[in-house]
Amino acid sequence: MSRQQTRTQTRRAFLTTAAAGTVAAASSGTADAQGTKTKTIKLGGEVMGWQGQQPSSISGKKNPTLKLKAGQKYEVIWTNLDGQPHNFELLDSSGNVIKATEKMSQKGATQSLTFTATPEMVQYRCVVHPTTMVGKVQIQGAKKEATSSNANIPTDAYVFAAAIILAVFSPLLFALLLMRVGPDDGVRPSG
Repeated sequence: MSRQQTRTQTRRAFLTTAAAGTVAAASSGTADAQGTKTKTIKLGGEVMGWQGQQPSSISGKKNPTLKLKAGQKYEVIWTNLDGQPHNFELLDSSGNVIKATEKMSQKGATQSLTFTATPEMVQYRCVVHPTTMVGKVQIQGAKKEATSSNANIPTDAYVFAAAIILAVFSPLLFALLLMRVGPDDGVRPSG
C-alpha cells in the first residue's frame, strides 16, 4: 500500500469516527434538552396505604399525590412492605387501567413501572386494596379538560342564540310598551 493510500484511509477513519462521535453527542444533548431523562418515584406498599419515599416532596406521606409533568418519563419503584398481595396501577378518569404491574406478595420485594405522563392519568391504586391504597395523580403542563357541558360551545353560537332571543322578545316588549303608553305617541285623549 502506498503512503498516499495510507494517509487517505487514516483520514477517512478519523472523519468517520469524528462524525459518529458528533452525532452521538448531538443526539444525547437533544434527549436531555427534551427532558426524556427518567425521573424516579419510590413508594412502599402496605394494606394501610402507599407510603411515599422519594422524592422528598412525598417522603413520609400516606397515599401522596403524584405531581407529574406531561410528556415526562417516570419510573415508579415500589417495595412490598407487609407481605400482602399488591400491585401498582395508573387509572384514567373512568377508572380504566392505563398501565399496571403484576400482583406481588413477597415482603421486601420490589417492582417498577415505567411510563410517560399523559393528561389521562388521574389516579393510582392497588387493585387488591382499592379503598386504602389509592392516590391522586396531577399532571402539570397539560391542557385542562372542560368540566362543564358548555365548554365546547363556540362563542358564535352564544351570539346567534342571543340574536334569536332578541328577535323573539323584541316585538313582545314593543307591544307591552304600546299598551302602557298608548297608540298615539304617548298622548291620550282627554275625556
